[in-house]
Amino acid sequence: MDCVYEMIVTEETDAWGNHYTGYGIEAWTATDGVRIRAHRVPDLFTSRQRCEQFVHMCNAEKVASFHLLEVIDNVLAE
Repeated sequence: MDCVYEMIVTEETDAWGNHYTGYGIEAWTATDGVRIRAHRVPDLFTSRQRCEQFVHMCNAEKVASFHLLEVIDNVLAE
């Protein structure tokens, strides 16, 4: 089943009460024309550009939704 990835933007608060914008990813699949969210991982990056690159890579490489968490682990370990 093909998956489409989209960037999500959330407003977050850190442990010290500071507010910031977090960027994350959602994985969507379609069944019979109905979109179903397979994964939602907010607040992965504080850089919009970095998140856009990550989402583009996931779509270009056609990452299967069940591999998304592994891919995230690998990217964050870099």
